[in-house]
Amino acid sequence: MLVLSFCALIFLTRDILPAIWNSFRSFAGDDAAAYIPAVFVGCSMLFLLLYLIFIKKKRRLSNYIWYLAVLAVLSLAYTRIGNPYDKMHLFEYFLLSLFAFRLFHHYFFSYKLYLINAIFTILIAVIDEGSQLFTVYRSFSFADLGADFIAAVLGQVSIALVIAPKLQVWKFYIKRKYKHFFAQEEWLNRR
Repeated sequence: MLVLSFCALIFLTRDILPAIWNSFRSFAGDDAAAYIPAVFVGCSMLFLLLYLIFIKKKRRLSNYIWYLAVLAVLSLAYTRIGNPYDKMHLFEYFLLSLFAFRLFHHYFFSYKLYLINAIFTILIAVIDEGSQLFTVYRSFSFADLGADFIAAVLGQVSIALVIAPKLQVWKFYIKRKYKHFFAQEEWLNRR
């Protein structure tokens, strides 16, 4: 439900957000408006760091090294994008990638999950950019699509290497909880 809500929010605000952005720029100035995407991207990385420090049970040095690598690539992508409004794509699709992982991890238990999740997030980005062809104040941009792609891949990399969930543990738990269902399925497969 969270993923669908977030996707709907992305599509519903595409007409309203430029007007809000321009009114904020005229009220606070261009310099203040340029810092808004930095605050959003910084907050998402701060929450990931706080997760590593306080919530993650097994702390390894490799998790922090990968966190710094993701932060460096995200910072590099952030500095390469010139328009502050386009920098919000990094935050939106990074967050969508994390939400989609939360959705799909109940259905896929192998490392294919990361690929499926990245494809899903990129598909939403393509639909979002493609629908902008029919919007009055927006236009299709390969730069935005590239930022969406980078954010989706960085979201998956941060889950796989920084958060590092144990996918096989989830599979074992579900098999143990629903063992009567899997026993029937194995019996059917033997026939």
